[in-house]
Amino acid sequence: MTIWHEAADLANEAERDITHDALSPTPDQKIALAQVRATLSVAQELSRMINDEGLSVRVDSTPPAEQRGGSA
Repeated sequence: MTIWHEAADLANEAERDITHDALSPTPDQKIALAQVRATLSVAQELSRMINDEGLSVRVDSTPPAEQRGGSA
């Protein structure tokens, strides 16, 4: 399972939790889910493009402020 499959599973789980906990998701919950899904979609497309080109990507999880020597 790739990280994108895991992310999709988490998004689906979040959607189930929201719709289970409330009869109707709030506008803020709907927006948050749409943002998660849009971000996931972009990440999946980038992953596909990278794989198609045979490239590799190194992911640095260090927050930008720490990379510059500042505080987060």
